[in-house]
Amino acid sequence: MDEPKPVTRDRLLRACGLTVGYGFGPVLHGVDFELAAGEAVALVGRNGMGKSTLLKGLIGILAPSAGTLHVGGADVLGWNTSRIARLGMGYVPEGRGVFPNLSVRENLVMSARAGRDGRREWTLSRVLDLFPQLSARLHHAGDALSGGEQQMVALGRALLTNPSILLVDEATEGLAPRVAGQLWSALKNARGSGLAMVVVDKDFDALRACADRFVIMEKGSVAWCGRSDLLDENREVFEQFVGVA
Repeated sequence: MDEPKPVTRDRLLRACGLTVGYGFGPVLHGVDFELAAGEAVALVGRNGMGKSTLLKGLIGILAPSAGTLHVGGADVLGWNTSRIARLGMGYVPEGRGVFPNLSVRENLVMSARAGRDGRREWTLSRVLDLFPQLSARLHHAGDALSGGEQQMVALGRALLTNPSILLVDEATEGLAPRVAGQLWSALKNARGSGLAMVVVDKDFDALRACADRFVIMEKGSVAWCGRSDLLDENREVFEQFVGVA
């Protein structure tokens, strides 16, 4: 079956009333969320508030039980992950998902493909330029890498799908500041190429430096959303729902 053509490039992703959960019941309760072309959104909140669940619902790892979901103008509610990904969505999961028995090169090139418009802006050589230390590790197995190197592989693998939307769950969790800085630089580089992204992380200063908008999750709902430059004016909201002054 041919995939439907996008009807707009201004709004790449839109979810309305999205309800998503696991076997024990819903975690998200009627969430509205949208992402514009080239926009970077920081998705924040305390642990267990539904951030990862929202990302998994957007890319079809978890099937929404209610609401609507459009990617590139296509109604994708009920689609599986691979079909949604082919519309131009890349995903970096929490925990990285690097295959331990595959080499770094194999982990990277296994996902490489042209974008939906046929472009190949992201190639193996460009990813290695972004993360030069991986060049010396290409023949090492995935489980021989440090946590930071695994995150570089996970991000590079997603970029090699040449997406228009990138979802990144816990971008720098548990990483040393120097390595985390490399990853933030890489995300800024990717955004500079026009990539839209949703990033979950706990480094609020780094998020503010790269995100246009913040969305704060609380108990499976959106508690607040707004431009990054409005955070200072809404400090009490931020402290209430995130706990960071």
